[in-house]
Amino acid sequence: MTVSGRFLTPEGRPLSGAVTFRAPAQLTFPAADVILGGPVVAQLDAQGQISATLPATDAPGMDPSGWSYTVSEQLAGIPTGRTYQLLLPRARPVVDLADVAPTDPTKPNYVGVIGPQGPRGERGQSAYEVAVAGGYVGTSVAWLASLVGPRGATGATGAQGVPGTPGKDGAPGAAGAPGVVQSVNGKSAAAITLAAADVGAMPANGQVGSYLFLNTPVADYRGLAFQTNNANRWVYQVDATAEGAGDTGSNFELAAWSNANQWKSTVLYADRGTGNLGIGSATLAANAKVTIAGALALRNVAAAPAPVAGSVLLYAEGGQLKAVNAAGTRVTLA
Repeated sequence: MTVSGRFLTPEGRPLSGAVTFRAPAQLTFPAADVILGGPVVAQLDAQGQISATLPATDAPGMDPSGWSYTVSEQLAGIPTGRTYQLLLPRARPVVDLADVAPTDPTKPNYVGVIGPQGPRGERGQSAYEVAVAGGYVGTSVAWLASLVGPRGATGATGAQGVPGTPGKDGAPGAAGAPGVVQSVNGKSAAAITLAAADVGAMPANGQVGSYLFLNTPVADYRGLAFQTNNANRWVYQVDATAEGAGDTGSNFELAAWSNANQWKSTVLYADRGTGNLGIGSATLAANAKVTIAGALALRNVAAAPAPVAGSVLLYAEGGQLKAVNAAGTRVTLA
């Protein structure tokens, strides 16, 4: 036996869930040496349809006999599913649940499948022929006219009738044109590919054009970090020093971090207001363009530098600190 069915919402959308068919016990077919047991669970597909192949309830040589299936519906969005009994006589090999499942709660909880159509009976007499046989004299037209009496008064509105059985689904319509996304970031097409620039992201090659902006509404740390295994090693950043008159605040720092991902030391520091530079320290000496924390090492030059107009050059030669002024005078300082 093949049992099918389709389940839709009142708006015509397919439901999801399952329909379970349970026999009262294990079914034994001695002639075939087969024993069947357990329920049959039919899952609703994307169209809300099921199809299940089941033994007929009057299959010959089956033990037990004289039983019916218990049908349980578990449908998403319907808190209380129907449960009813169903006979599947082998004379009806294909059954649609829409033709046999109960829809009226006043019907008994038992559904028998409609049997095959019987032979056609003899034609009975029409009402007019019965009237003539009973003594009516006149044509059929006159007899029909005699049946129409005066219009009666409008009766009271009757109770709501029982809903009729849902009609079968029509044939599927032709496939529609492919859908099109209305808009994604201003683009509209059947298939949309977004580039990094479309969503403000950095491309895979790391190239972002002329500038990379790290913006905050007020002074705060803004920086880029070089990491190993998600731990900082070097960070160059603008600090959170408040901005004020004279272009102060938001100073630059290049910092080293420890293996434990902790700030370790300042390597370079620049004051935005003065442009003064610190090496190894963020504390700058007043009126000094460069402040160095610790010793300053000068390696020996390969050749003594030439004088530079308006400048004094310091250099190391033979392990001694020397200077040459703009006039070319060379002095050993230590």
